[in-house]
Amino acid sequence: AAYLKKASTGSENIVNAKNIVVIGRTGDGKSAFCKRFATHLGFAGEIPFVDSQSASSHTLDPVALSFDGWQIIDTPGLMDTNGFKKDEENLVKIVNKLRSIETVHLFVLAVNFSNARFDSGMQDALKLFVDSFGENFLKNLVIVFTHGRFRPSDYDYDEDEELEVDELKRKTKEILTLISQRTGCDFKTWSPPSYKIDCKPNSLKELGVSKAIIKEVEEKVIRELNSFKIYASSRRPFITDDVKAVKTQQSQAEENVKKLEIAEIEKKKADLKAAELKKKADEAAQKLEKLRIEKERSDEEAAKRLEAKKKKREAAEKRQKALEDEQKKRELEAKKKKVLWEERERAQQRIRNNSNRESLVEGDPESGTVLLHEEFRREFQLFKSQNHSVTIRPHSGYILWGVHVKDHWGDGTNGTASLTYNDYSAVVNITGEKSRGVHWSIRATQRREDEVR
Repeated sequence: AAYLKKASTGSENIVNAKNIVVIGRTGDGKSAFCKRFATHLGFAGEIPFVDSQSASSHTLDPVALSFDGWQIIDTPGLMDTNGFKKDEENLVKIVNKLRSIETVHLFVLAVNFSNARFDSGMQDALKLFVDSFGENFLKNLVIVFTHGRFRPSDYDYDEDEELEVDELKRKTKEILTLISQRTGCDFKTWSPPSYKIDCKPNSLKELGVSKAIIKEVEEKVIRELNSFKIYASSRRPFITDDVKAVKTQQSQAEENVKKLEIAEIEKKKADLKAAELKKKADEAAQKLEKLRIEKERSDEEAAKRLEAKKKKREAAEKRQKALEDEQKKRELEAKKKKVLWEERERAQQRIRNNSNRESLVEGDPESGTVLLHEEFRREFQLFKSQNHSVTIRPHSGYILWGVHVKDHWGDGTNGTASLTYNDYSAVVNITGEKSRGVHWSIRATQRREDEVR
């Protein structure tokens, strides 16, 4: 398709136009170069590009001028005094413009030749372009040194112009080295060209430069612009489909700081939550420990109650056994009493049955002296502190054959009895020692003396 001959400005694009995008730092002569190249192409109308004489960009949005098959796009400057937020806004505008034109034949990096320090700010700006456009955009990059004036002492063109060429190469090499270090791009197999262009040679009149020198400078600028135009026409266009706006380092750092702050806040929240959970866990553990202690106490108290019940039961059983033993003892004593009383009854019955034989006894046994004819039987029931004494004598011609004393209520511990006798006399003394009394019986017999002898 034929290139359109008429000029257009604003956001219009020309079909198959060679798009030249001028980028760089605010104040380094982007807009001045755009004006100079548009004039070189033959554009004689009102040029929309505005120069910036300060660190604040006058180009607030991408500005395009289309003429004779070319489209020159001036972009807002980076490293603006309005801060990195403004740089990010400008970068978004540039990216949107690049997407709309779809292709770029050349990216022109405008650098102020009189102050060609590729400082950290400029390095950050180019790194921002590499991150946004990709490394391949460097293959369509050229460096244009603007404000390339000579010092007044340099206006002697009799000197060797190789000095100027060497300085241009040196500055170009320094910039490419810093670009390589900053972006990691390798320029060993190819190297972007550079051009030194004085965008305003007519301003040399103010410095008192002769017309001949001004004309010679102008011719040199035209040669540089022609070389630039030929190189631009030969480049394979860069496709802008994948370009994207990225954040500046400051913005990224700020975002990282915010992320760190958010992470710190989240960490504090997590720590607080963990502390709260730990507190709850500790409280739960304390509660469980308290419950365990209470259970142990309850178990101990229950064990004590069981032990007390057991002891109480054992005491009750012991008392019951004691009562039973006492009852058995009483029953046994009652049985003994019954046996004793039965024996007494039997003894009294025997006495009653032997009443005829007692008649053989002379004297009153209660008086303490008895004479017996053949046999004497007597029972005594004494009480505590009572004494009973009986003297027994045989009749004339008789001797005592046997005297027996018996405790009917026990084994002799319920009282004491003493007996002294010979053939002709027996004395029995009985003393009661228990409150319940004693029961004794005395039996004495006699035999004829001549029978014995």
